[in-house]
Amino acid sequence: LLALLLIVGMLWLGIEVTPHEHLPLRLFPFISALAVALLASGFQGLLQYRRELAIMFVLGLPSVLISVIDISGLTARIAAFLLRWNGFQVSQTGVTLSLPVGTTVVHSGCSGLESIAYLLGIAVICLTLYPVERVKQVIALLTAVLSGLGINSLRVAIMATLASPHEQEALLYWSEGDGAVICSAIAVGLFGLIYWLLYRIELAMVSRNRQASKQ
Repeated sequence: LLALLLIVGMLWLGIEVTPHEHLPLRLFPFISALAVALLASGFQGLLQYRRELAIMFVLGLPSVLISVIDISGLTARIAAFLLRWNGFQVSQTGVTLSLPVGTTVVHSGCSGLESIAYLLGIAVICLTLYPVERVKQVIALLTAVLSGLGINSLRVAIMATLASPHEQEALLYWSEGDGAVICSAIAVGLFGLIYWLLYRIELAMVSRNRQASKQ
């Protein structure tokens, strides 16, 4: 009965919700998977789907749960450091970056929180499907956070250099266009590479331990 109510609720929300209402859309995967699992096996058999439910959970809910956090100031500081390191004259006050070409304000939507939440979801999926030992789990989660924050801060630094009124097309490219997609792809690729290395190390250690036990 609960499963049917959840399915009917999801169908109703699917009709009523708009693309701009992020919370209901992000709840869809987990609630739909929970409804199907309940319909198939009831409460007693719910634990057998814990891996699948965990994956559905991390696909959307982490970004909702951490949406109350604002890291715009941290992103602005990292972007200012990157600009200074590359020889730009920049001053940072709060979430504002000031360069000779213009001023850029780092809003919450550009803070990188979405990217971090997305990479954390990917990290949990990788840890579920390709488990590693606890130390490597911590490294994987830290890599997800640092990759999302670092690559997005680099994107913000690039946008700050394009604050001139004559560079609006290029600024739009990096803020909402293909440039933003490229940065997201780089962050995912960087995390994937590091996790692949961690998993290869894990497999090598397991193989070495098996050989040692046989001897």
